[in-house]
Amino acid sequence: MQKKLLFILMLVAAMSTNAQITSNDHINMAEQDLMGTSRYVAMGGAMAAVGGDASAASDNPAGLGVYRRNELMLTLDYQIDKPTTGNLTTKVSCGQASWNFCFMKDRMRGVVGNNVMLNYRRIKNFRRERTVSCANMDYSLTDVIALKTNGLAEQYLQGDKAWYDSEVGWLSKMGYEGYLIDPDSTGANQWHATNMSAVDGMLKIQESGSVDEFSFTWGMNISNQWYVGAELGVRSLSYLKSSFYQERFANGDSYTLDSYVNSSGVGFISKLGFMCRPTSYLRLGVALHAPVPMAFSLHNYGELRTKGARSVFIESVDNNDSPKTFVQPMHAIFGTAFQLGTYGLISVQYDYQHDFAKGIHDTHWVKVGAEGVVANNWFFNLGYALKVRQLNEAGTLSDPIRAIPHNSVRLDTEFNNLQHAHYLSAGVSFRHKYVVVGAAYQCRLMIENIHLHELQATPTEFATTTHKLVFSIAGRY
Repeated sequence: MQKKLLFILMLVAAMSTNAQITSNDHINMAEQDLMGTSRYVAMGGAMAAVGGDASAASDNPAGLGVYRRNELMLTLDYQIDKPTTGNLTTKVSCGQASWNFCFMKDRMRGVVGNNVMLNYRRIKNFRRERTVSCANMDYSLTDVIALKTNGLAEQYLQGDKAWYDSEVGWLSKMGYEGYLIDPDSTGANQWHATNMSAVDGMLKIQESGSVDEFSFTWGMNISNQWYVGAELGVRSLSYLKSSFYQERFANGDSYTLDSYVNSSGVGFISKLGFMCRPTSYLRLGVALHAPVPMAFSLHNYGELRTKGARSVFIESVDNNDSPKTFVQPMHAIFGTAFQLGTYGLISVQYDYQHDFAKGIHDTHWVKVGAEGVVANNWFFNLGYALKVRQLNEAGTLSDPIRAIPHNSVRLDTEFNNLQHAHYLSAGVSFRHKYVVVGAAYQCRLMIENIHLHELQATPTEFATTTHKLVFSIAGRY
């Protein structure tokens, strides 16, 4: 029954039109990580009701109103990414750079001050490698190819014109040219996998690139009790992925299918924020990030190598698809902070991310942070954050099967679903009237389910541990 259901899902997907952006792309491009200043990272990002920090102001622009001095800040981070299987990768990047201009007035009521900030912030690094193996698979990728080819006459798969036929998918073209599929003897344009023996699969993925924001932020202080703010800017995306998929059959035959995807884009961001201090020990914050319309270009191609009775090498044509558009999710942020006199504070925050794309579930963040005073001008921070993406309507974790259209030009068939990610962090900072220096350490454990292709009903669980060191320095005047 389960196998029949999977084949029905495939047939429904085969009715879809050609699409170059997959649901996996959509999630990848919309994903954000916990990055920013050392103080922000050390507090687990729980600063929507705290403010007074460049990265916190990017989450909640109202937090910019807390500033009382001009500030020029730079943040660098060093990231070490260690997957369960695969190579360790490292990355040094500029996590944040900002220049705040403060305009204070000599009063205690009404508009006490305004701040404007020029801000750069990296919100995601794509760089990582993953290797996933699966023995004795229920289905081969060649079964997927055969099913997607059903209904196509052999003549439509022949010659170079097939690469440009909107009804012919590149998987079908590759499978036909590589002798991975054969037509049924019935003559009804039905296809089956050539090799029916037991099969083992292995996938290696290499990713690089980043998502960055360049923005102009404004924040106002009203009576040292109410704070409002807004942010406008652009989001820049660059992404490169190489997927190397191999299957080995019990009879000794094997093949490798390599695919390459390169995309870049730009979008418009707009945010609104509000903070208040109803009492001396309580702060509340809320912010709304509007959906981000993105325009991007995408380039992909692939290669197939087979070994066995018929050894061949096939290269696809290059596909340049530009421009494409999609909308990244909206964010709603709610935070509260409790001031512990002169000893520090505790902050709690909930982030809700809603994706308007069909079939992609919402993302939920829970963040907790603490700050304590060690001595004059010396502070320490602790933080924890939990991110869960695939919650269904019943509030439980889900792992939907996503099928690509039968006529897609994409050859990367894998997809992954984040189950949960845990962030633990700690940091220390020295904050003086004229200078700020801070350092933070973050450990992230991310658990994903990876499917080698859409007929693999049982995914492979994959864990990645990331260690990050963050350093910030600022001058105030």
